[in-house]
Amino acid sequence: MTTTDVRIAAVQCMPTLMDVPANREMIRDRAQTAVAAGARLIVFPECCITGYWYLRNLDRPALEVLAEPVPDGPACGALLRLAHEHDMTIGAGLVEIDSAGTLYNTWVAAMPDGRALRGVLKRRYLKWIFDRCRAFLTVGGANRDYYRAHGVDPGRLFPMPYAVDNDFFRSRAAAAAGERAQFRSALGLDGEGPVILFAGKLLARKNPLVLVEAFRALDHAGLGHPTLLLVGDGALRPALEKAAAGDDRVRVLGFRNQTEMPAFYDLADVFVLASHREPWGLAVNEAMNGRCAVVVSDECGCAGDLVDETCGAVVAPGDSGALGRALARLLSDRGRCREMGDAAAARIRGWNFDADVDGLRQALSAVCQGPVDQGPRQA
Repeated sequence: MTTTDVRIAAVQCMPTLMDVPANREMIRDRAQTAVAAGARLIVFPECCITGYWYLRNLDRPALEVLAEPVPDGPACGALLRLAHEHDMTIGAGLVEIDSAGTLYNTWVAAMPDGRALRGVLKRRYLKWIFDRCRAFLTVGGANRDYYRAHGVDPGRLFPMPYAVDNDFFRSRAAAAAGERAQFRSALGLDGEGPVILFAGKLLARKNPLVLVEAFRALDHAGLGHPTLLLVGDGALRPALEKAAAGDDRVRVLGFRNQTEMPAFYDLADVFVLASHREPWGLAVNEAMNGRCAVVVSDECGCAGDLVDETCGAVVAPGDSGALGRALARLLSDRGRCREMGDAAAARIRGWNFDADVDGLRQALSAVCQGPVDQGPRQA
């Protein structure tokens, strides 16, 4: 057995409170010192990137601001670049947030070949699983690209679009159109000004406060005095209610049952979901059935399949300026905005349960190596 001596540097440090850039710079300085001393592995404490002792005093919204995904977040990327630069392995801790919004006390090992240890283990595990699967159901283009990037050949990929009950939302929204004036009145909306709608959990990664900032910067008089409706509940509700206090143009309406949502989609001119790390965004499907023009971020899984300039806009998440410009462009011509809503409804029509069943039958046929009974179709 061949053995190799490895010099390890263990760092004790006091991170700067809530100053991730300063802590990353501290890690860079200590890594340079360790390299000069011949170390090939440098180990930093848990949560040294975000700070440690004071975290227990933060509420969830504040933690979400500090948190970032692993391995795709900026801190993990900086560690990987630093490890490659110095040809060493660097381990450091941070607060991680996953695509579901769950927070973790995470420690990352970044290796000089550009791969985090967690990423290497995950890729090996996924390859082991994927090599043993004969068929994959893909919910959209990004999902298909993900499997292709992991070496799955196209012959094992079958489309199963991420869909909602189109008939339900389309018919309920059409029925709500006859009572739109009464609904506006019940919500306390004056006149016929355009409506911008957000519907979803009020979480930091969904950027509702960024939407409020973008909305406030609009030329309200020039755009017909729009109103912003925020439907949903979550950790950011108190902050949103505080931001909306005294401004009747911004309404925080709380949770509404799914059966109530078609009336909101019918009322809205534009639906917005400009999230970070949004796996898909089924509310976009729902809104498109209600003939809303849609604005999504390029981190929404549905963006590449459902949204383009014919039915809305795609913006960078967290960029209130870009979001505001997109909203202004859509609302500057309400006739054109309605045409975009019609285009959205036409596009989502084919993104349905029948397509799901077809894709599932194709996959089953491939796995069973024979045709699958078509069975009855719903009218």
